Amino acid sequence: MEEDIELGGNIKLKGVNNLDKDTLIVLKKMIGTYAKEISEKFEKFEKLIVELKGKEVVAIIMANGKEYKDNVKSDNLFFALDEVLKNVQKEIK
Repeated sequence: MEEDIELGGNIKLKGVNNLDKDTLIVLKKMIGTYAKEISEKFEKFEKLIVELKGKEVVAIIMANGKEYKDNVKSDNLFFALDEVLKNVQKEIK
C-alpha cells in the first residue's frame, strides 16, 4: 500500500515509496526549496502536493483559495519535477 509522505504541515508527496533513499533525499530538498520560494512569494500559500505516476510528475499548489495544477512527463524525474513546479508556480495569480 502506498503511503503519503508529509513534509512539514503543507507539503505532501504521493507515489514516492518505490524511490531509493538517495533519490528521495534529493527530491525532498528540491520540493522544500520550491515550497519555501512559493510561500515567500504568495502570502496565502496553503499546500503543495507532488505526485509521481510512473514517468509523470503532477504538482498541485493551493494558494489564494484556488488550486493550481500541472503535470510533466519525462524519463528524468528531477527534470520533470523542476519543470512542473516552475509551470504551476507561473499560474498563481
